[in-house]
Amino acid sequence: MRAALSTLLSVLLLGLAAAPAPAAKLTAKHLLAAVDVPLSPALLERYGLDQPALERFLDDGKQRRYVRLRALNGLGVLGTHSARDRVIEALRSDADEVVRAEAAVVLARAWAQF
Repeated sequence: MRAALSTLLSVLLLGLAAAPAPAAKLTAKHLLAAVDVPLSPALLERYGLDQPALERFLDDGKQRRYVRLRALNGLGVLGTHSARDRVIEALRSDADEVVRAEAAVVLARAWAQF
C-alpha cells in the first residue's frame, strides 16, 4: 500500500511539474520594455498605447529609462502634430539628458523633411 501511494504521489508531482504554466498577459509596459521589437502603429493600437498612454510612460520618472525612450519612439511612430510637440517639449525640458538626446533623434526620424 505504501509503495502504491508513493508511486501515485510521484506521478502527480511529475504531472504538476510538466504542466505548462498559464500564459502571462502581455501589457503595454512589456511592449515598451521589449528589446528588438520594432514599434508600429498596429502594435501601439493593439496594446492601447495612444498618445496619452505614451505620455504617461514618458512622464513617469520611476519608469526605467529604456521604457521612457521607447515611449518617445512611440510618439514618433504616431507622427501627429501634437505628438511632435510633446517630443519637442521633452527635448527642451526633460531632466534626463539621454531622454533629451533621444528626443532629437526621434524628431529627425519622424518629422525631418529631406
